[in-house]
Amino acid sequence: MFIQIHLITWVIALALFLSVQSANAAQVSPNLPIPTSRPTEIYKPNTEVKTPAKSNRDTASSSPSTATNACLAELQKISNSKSIIQPTPKDTECTIPNPVSILSIKLQNGQIALPADMLNDCKFALEFSRWLADVANPLAEQHLGSSIKKLNSGTGFTCRRRNNLPTGKLSEHAFGNAIDIVGLTLSNGDRFLVNDPATMEPSYARFFSALRKTACGYFTTVLGPGSNAAHATHLHLDLGIHGRTGNYRICE
Repeated sequence: MFIQIHLITWVIALALFLSVQSANAAQVSPNLPIPTSRPTEIYKPNTEVKTPAKSNRDTASSSPSTATNACLAELQKISNSKSIIQPTPKDTECTIPNPVSILSIKLQNGQIALPADMLNDCKFALEFSRWLADVANPLAEQHLGSSIKKLNSGTGFTCRRRNNLPTGKLSEHAFGNAIDIVGLTLSNGDRFLVNDPATMEPSYARFFSALRKTACGYFTTVLGPGSNAAHATHLHLDLGIHGRTGNYRICE
């Protein structure tokens, strides 16, 4: 009997509690914000694909003819030269950035003839032409009493390794960025051959010494007799980059 009374009392208490909670929930405070209706226009992201602006590197690579034409225009002011088709050697690593062929270099009173098959990069050809006309030729007139009529040299571009070795780094010749001077033919008929200065006549030795020193102001690499056995009979000139900054020069 006691258990039944206790159960009835508990049920009545629960019913009273639920009725109070229901009454409180029915009373809504007038200060509560009323949610706004959903907007009819839903934001849509912009799906238009924009083409990114080209960087200077992209522009340069997409229009290499600008630099090519500028270099060739400067070169043709001081030489008889022309742009040529990129050679196709067996080794595809051997490439010339801007291949040109120079037939002769202009002087105030004449010209200096170059080998018919001479092939170089335009940047190198321009620097070499300036040095030969503005420095080497006046030195020949000063020390040897005659202007330069003809250059005796290699072809410039040759797809090979350094010092003609079977392995190792590619020579600057492989990029048309070098030349090997074997000798010079003068206007008076005399010939100058690159060799050990100790075996030359005094005037020729002084000329070669001056030629070599001035070349170091135009080129980053100058090698000749005394440098090593591979350069005993020619003067090697190139514009190769040495070191991280490219300001280092090899003049031996």
